Amino acid sequence: PDAYRVYNTHDLHGLREQLEARQGESPPLLLQPPDEPPASLEAICTAQESLILQQVHAVISISPKETALLRRHLAKGVHTVPGYISRWRGEGAGREEAGQSVLFVGGFGHKPNRMGLRWFLERVWPLLATDVRLIVVGSNCPPELELLLRGTAGVQFEGSVGDQKLAELYGRTRLSLAPLPYGAGLKGKVVEALSWGHRVVGSAYAFEGLEGEPFAAPTLARRCCSSPEEFAVAIREGLALAAADAEALDTACQAFIERCFSAKAQQQALRELLPAGLLQTQEQQSVAVIEPWPEALRGDQSTGVGGWGWWPAAAGWATTAGWKAIISWCWNWKQAPGSYGSGSIFPKPARSRGKRPWNWS
Repeated sequence: PDAYRVYNTHDLHGLREQLEARQGESPPLLLQPPDEPPASLEAICTAQESLILQQVHAVISISPKETALLRRHLAKGVHTVPGYISRWRGEGAGREEAGQSVLFVGGFGHKPNRMGLRWFLERVWPLLATDVRLIVVGSNCPPELELLLRGTAGVQFEGSVGDQKLAELYGRTRLSLAPLPYGAGLKGKVVEALSWGHRVVGSAYAFEGLEGEPFAAPTLARRCCSSPEEFAVAIREGLALAAADAEALDTACQAFIERCFSAKAQQQALRELLPAGLLQTQEQQSVAVIEPWPEALRGDQSTGVGGWGWWPAAAGWATTAGWKAIISWCWNWKQAPGSYGSGSIFPKPARSRGKRPWNWS
């Protein structure tokens, strides 16, 4: 009962549910940027979220935008902490298909992914040259969408793949898609693509939380679009990236990942949210960050964003690195059966090693 309690929101489910309620079943004409969020806490949080917020000492948000939103309404500390532990993967990339292939990665149990990809196929794909290839990776694809994908010229549907295959696809390409019609939190698919040195062509929702500090993604690495024509132009430009620009993109993405989404960056942010009295002596706090990733953070997923299910692992690792408090992590599991987290970086208890059969963003 005396533990210092921290609530990791992951994203604001109330806000996500509001945005989803506005969506029809048909894709919109334009992927409009987000509206100004509602003014009250009750309008952006579910009843369950509001209850948890009143019972904890501090709050974690993985999105700077949502951190600012919560700070308007809460007297307690709200802290921005990197939501994904990653590492630079671009050094092994061959980019054999950088000039002709575009990659879409996303679990189809997540409605924004289904809607966004359908919108792209219906409105953007017809505008692109026939020599462009779209590679689609993702689990839980509805039969009607899979039928559309397999029946569309130039589309290579991979479905659910293991880490080795996913790494191969990221390494062969240079351009990723994130045409999300709505969403909340920070998008793991974008962070993962940047960790491979990809430029991401996406909607404004895809880049929420990555437009400014502390997680400002490189300008060269993101192209924000709303209309089909803007997407088509940005894709053509990305596929025709000059060698010098590609090298600059790699350099910028590597620096971004190491500064914002490394294990060291997350560990430092977690330390800063605790009151000074809960930390051990300075000497005990100076345990070095272990590179490459400790096994607890690596999990089974050594090629992607890394450390799936990272909060329990990060909490345990940080304890060995100088914390002297038990932290009670509060989760909002308001998800569909079999779905872990909104995106979801939380693995199912039983899963095949090297596979991603769960729903992820």
